[in-house]
Amino acid sequence: QRLRTLTAPHVDSFDYFWEQGLARGVQDIEPAEFNIVDPQKLRDNP
Repeated sequence: QRLRTLTAPHVDSFDYFWEQGLARGVQDIEPAEFNIVDPQKLRDNP
């Protein structure tokens, strides 16, 4: 029981992150656009 009490905040935090936090974080990322003028240059450069 003592171990559960000690680890509960960590487990609860992880559960929140997995169930809600990750999706919320991804929603806050601004979309990015790329303008590729010459796609061939991407293939030629390693």
